Amino acid sequence: MAAAGPRGRDGPSPREFTAVRHFMMADLGLSGLPLLVYARIFGFCDAGCGYFESKGGLARFLNVQERSAHRAIRDLLDRGLIEECGMHAPARGHATKRYRIVRERLPPGALATPDGSSGFPARKGDEMTGLAENKGDEPSGFAARTPDEMAGKPLTICHPISKRDNKDFRR
Repeated sequence: MAAAGPRGRDGPSPREFTAVRHFMMADLGLSGLPLLVYARIFGFCDAGCGYFESKGGLARFLNVQERSAHRAIRDLLDRGLIEECGMHAPARGHATKRYRIVRERLPPGALATPDGSSGFPARKGDEMTGLAENKGDEPSGFAARTPDEMAGKPLTICHPISKRDNKDFRR
């Protein structure tokens, strides 16, 4: 899973990480910086989110030069492992390109949600992140997550709630 935690002024949160999976090296033949960039993009896509981090942000996260991040993304595009899927234009700041993994290039069982659903119900604004529309009461990918990956109900709206009022809070 990719990014967990807010980004601060000093760069990535200490809780952010990127997981490199064996198939990325063995089946896709990746190594070095392209491997790390692919793992970063894969983590977002596997979690059901679109990847639209700036090249500068990616370079800071991986502690490399921005030019190296550009080359790694170009290499992955040329190999057909990722594809550009539009632009992300926030209300403030610069627009960035959105990327996603090419599912046809993945070995069977590589994704947590193999049908393309995110595992969470779609909500307003998800068209920016690349989440698929909700196709029913419960997306088929919902059951694909293990209890360790997702405890409790999926969050649809973020709002403060006290522990005493939260019936899902575990002591």
